[in-house]
Amino acid sequence: MMVLSNLAYSIRGILDYISLFGELFFITSCLATIIYITTKNQYISYLAAGPIYFALAHFFYQTSHLVLVIIAMSIQALVILFIQKRGLLGKLATKTQAPRAE
Repeated sequence: MMVLSNLAYSIRGILDYISLFGELFFITSCLATIIYITTKNQYISYLAAGPIYFALAHFFYQTSHLVLVIIAMSIQALVILFIQKRGLLGKLATKTQAPRAE
């Protein structure tokens, strides 16, 4: 019975870490995507994902790793590719620049 209790406790700890990293990656991706939409420059967005993740990780959890920064930048690259493949940036740009009725 003790083995099952220890196993459940360790699985819960692993799931806590996975949810923590998932949340950080999601927030980083959202902020970097906002940068991409406002600047319309994929390189600035991609390069901003690393420092955003690093700053958030140090602000909330006082630690970070280089591998996780690279993963955050890779996730942002996938988001940029998805936006470009679907042509969503052009649709967003036309919505914000709709002609005004005079």
